[in-house]
Amino acid sequence: MESSEHCVAVWNRMKRMRQIQMWKLCEGMTKAETELLHVMCRLSKKNPDIPVSQLPQVCCMQTSAISRLMKKMEADGLIVRKVDPNCRRNTLVSVTEAGAEQCRRNWEEIQDFWERVLARTPEEHIDQMLCLWDEIMDNMENVIDELSQDK
Repeated sequence: MESSEHCVAVWNRMKRMRQIQMWKLCEGMTKAETELLHVMCRLSKKNPDIPVSQLPQVCCMQTSAISRLMKKMEADGLIVRKVDPNCRRNTLVSVTEAGAEQCRRNWEEIQDFWERVLARTPEEHIDQMLCLWDEIMDNMENVIDELSQDK
């Protein structure tokens, strides 16, 4: 296979991986809600009160989209929003106990999915895949660094 064919093959496999809709395993939530809740649960381990202004960058979503999602998630009892007592112009968001429980259920569903997938794959293939992914991701990060320095 030539280099250009490898590029297309890698791109197509990455696209196929993105098209697998694992979020459908997370009962009653859209992909965006699932991702946002996951990010908020992860961030809340460091600080339970998350500045809303931090979310667009971390989630790679537009502020308006996050605002719409949070409105629904707040109505569903998964999060609460409040004014930052240190700066009334800022809003903080916290994951409720119901939100944390939903996040745990989501994680269990995804973990069960991956356990089923990996059970069908020989362990040595999994180890090889992980090593290759690490190598490719390191190479991607290095090339991005190189390209951004050139600009």
